[in-house]
Amino acid sequence: MDMQQGTPTGAMPDMTDQQRKVYDTLKRLNAIAPDKGKTADDIMKAGKFPKGQMLAWIQELEKKGIVKRVARDKAAWYYVAR
Repeated sequence: MDMQQGTPTGAMPDMTDQQRKVYDTLKRLNAIAPDKGKTADDIMKAGKFPKGQMLAWIQELEKKGIVKRVARDKAAWYYVAR
């Protein structure tokens, strides 16, 4: 058990329904490593999310350590970190 977080090691922290949908979309797109990341537009289109809200949900997932952002030349990529 991870004593800092109070959750079993490997367990996902609490996510809202919207955050879970973004997470599931990233998994479905196989965005599971830095070199397999997807742009915000890719995620938005695949999940049919409103872009502004989706970016807010991704930022919340980043804060929780679930999603990582990788800066690229023209657009950032996102992938599932755990």
